[in-house]
Amino acid sequence: MLVSALVVLLFILAAAAVGLLVIAQFASLRSLAILDVAFAALTIGVLLLGWLALLLAELNQFSGPRFLLLWLLLVSILLIASWQRSRLSNLTAPLPPTPAESLSWTQSRAARPFLIPLVLIWLVAAAWLFFRPHEYVLGGADAGVYVSLGAEIAQNGGFRVSDPILAALDPAVRSAFLRPLPANPVAPSYVFPGFYVTGEAEGRITPQFYPLHPVWNAVGFGLSPSEVDGAGTALLLTGLWITLGSLALVFLGSELGGWFAAVLLLGGLAVTALQVWFGRYPTTEALTQYLLWAGLWSLYLWFDKRRPEALWAFLAGMALGSVFLVRIDILVLAPVFAVFLFGLWYRGWRPADTWFAIPFVLLVGHSVLHGFLLSAPYFYETVGFGLSLLWKNAWILILAASLGLGLFWAAWAIRKRGRDFSRYKRPFLVTVIALFLLFALYNWFIRPYAVSSTLRPDAYSETLLLITNHENFLRLGWYLALPGIWLGVAGICWMIWRVDSKTAVLVSVGLLFTVIYLWDNRANPHQVYVMRRYVPAVVPLFLLGAAVLLAQIEEKGRDLLGTQRRQGAALLVTTLLLSIVWLVGLGWSARGFISQVDYGGLLDQLSAFEAQLPPESILLFDDQAPVGQGDFWGTPLTYIFGHQAYTIRDAAILEGQELPATIASWQENGRSVVWFGDPAWLDANGIGYQEKPFTIISRRLEGSYEHKPTQIIDETWALEAALLDPAR
Repeated sequence: MLVSALVVLLFILAAAAVGLLVIAQFASLRSLAILDVAFAALTIGVLLLGWLALLLAELNQFSGPRFLLLWLLLVSILLIASWQRSRLSNLTAPLPPTPAESLSWTQSRAARPFLIPLVLIWLVAAAWLFFRPHEYVLGGADAGVYVSLGAEIAQNGGFRVSDPILAALDPAVRSAFLRPLPANPVAPSYVFPGFYVTGEAEGRITPQFYPLHPVWNAVGFGLSPSEVDGAGTALLLTGLWITLGSLALVFLGSELGGWFAAVLLLGGLAVTALQVWFGRYPTTEALTQYLLWAGLWSLYLWFDKRRPEALWAFLAGMALGSVFLVRIDILVLAPVFAVFLFGLWYRGWRPADTWFAIPFVLLVGHSVLHGFLLSAPYFYETVGFGLSLLWKNAWILILAASLGLGLFWAAWAIRKRGRDFSRYKRPFLVTVIALFLLFALYNWFIRPYAVSSTLRPDAYSETLLLITNHENFLRLGWYLALPGIWLGVAGICWMIWRVDSKTAVLVSVGLLFTVIYLWDNRANPHQVYVMRRYVPAVVPLFLLGAAVLLAQIEEKGRDLLGTQRRQGAALLVTTLLLSIVWLVGLGWSARGFISQVDYGGLLDQLSAFEAQLPPESILLFDDQAPVGQGDFWGTPLTYIFGHQAYTIRDAAILEGQELPATIASWQENGRSVVWFGDPAWLDANGIGYQEKPFTIISRRLEGSYEHKPTQIIDETWALEAALLDPAR
């Protein structure tokens, strides 16, 4: 993947260049800390370029050259603006330092000299940890579908996918190739998992998922010289996102707990199983974590009154707004940000607030509009499921609405009477801490044993799946270990107790995600796949809470050394022991997850097989499994390598003459046809062929519903391909 790595490196430089030019519109680069500038510049570049690439894809105009042209145009505009700014004003002069708020937890800037060498050393380790991707290019599940969707966008320009071969099929043959979706209100069927058919007669296909992650995969394909290199770049981008997400957490930890918290987070993130595993797994969790915590970090700096406030407000609005374009379930955070915007208005609107509100509101509106127009099957199905849950549990909606209205009324009444809010703060925080502790204790000690697993029908796999939500907290403990769970709980309680204007959104977002997904993770409980739900916010919050708590104990110990030496030394020793136990627990729980790379070499093997097929072949998979070989191999062979695959889902079509006639018509139009499966049907219909068997070998971590996966499974796929002789 050397070529792919070079593409990622060039992209980093291109994005950083855009970000530096944007920052220069706000202040002199010399007036800002080097780590802040470097991270903010790269993040701003990622956000702006990602959004522009998304606009191109929504217009069905995306391509690698157009993306580069747009980058060049953006850089040119920013260079001209910087030149004009330097000529006409002295606004880029270094800004005077401003004191942090009086209630800040630590003198966070003191951590910066220590952070620079530590971050550089950690980045070397991150290259090994996160840039050895699992080669999930198989279809049938989210990870490989994201990669294939990125390839489709890069090759055909956007989200409007058209399949003229499907449209031209006889209706009886077409229906045999499609899997019905009776529960979807918009799409009656799909051709592959993740590719809904929204217009059978027109061959119109609507991809699943929200857009920003597959668009970045498309950028990877568009900037790479070949399909294989493009897939490699898309896989490596996940490693880039998790690396940047980790750095966002470290920088935020340094603000909250100083150098000690930053060091603990650097170590903890490197040995946490879920962080490393999903840093190699090409779904949306890594990008979500990066944008979410980059936004929370910049929001902290904004409310810490770091100069220029407009810059940090703009970055927070862009990052937090862009999260809504990555995952549809982020919509659950809308109430938090609605309250936040209300709070900005309530305290008195300031110029920096506009820099946050405009990009944030525009991006959230953009995400909803995209869902309506370009991801309707996914949008309506997911939102409809959420609304149906609320309807079935109307008391939740009534309670939430009542609490919200009550809080607004209380705020208005208190302000009208001229009373100080601070007098109500402690009782409120004590209540929140008590409720969170009760939630944690119940979910760890009572719920797993008071509730039994049940079964629910799963339309996708056509099997019965276990519902194990009552074990969610225990299962999170499989990967964080006992010290990670309870130091995390204690640290979260500490963060709630010390909450202020700078951390209110952070704590609210983290708590909301934690409570929702630990109560009901809304996913197939297949290990380790289901644990991705906790990667964007839950795992980071537990790690951050533990690190900040330990940093506070360490700081208290140092403060006592001058006056109460024995007590201070005892606290420092306790902190050291707890830190070691915490890190060892995380590392011990990560055994097998850090070293294992799933499906290593699969991409090269699939490319070698594809090279044996005639260009732009039509591939027919005789496989009636709910999710089978046609989905696994047909998806990448279609969208990455440019063939056209179909799965014979209804065996009844094999009994008549419609399929032989269809094959003959394809061949008469110059298309080669390759059959996958038992060739007995070909023999029965007198169709000649040349066998082209191919074997693919790989390794992966076991899948399990009942226990934490530990075994490594060797897999062998025998692709029984037969190239049909040309029609006579």
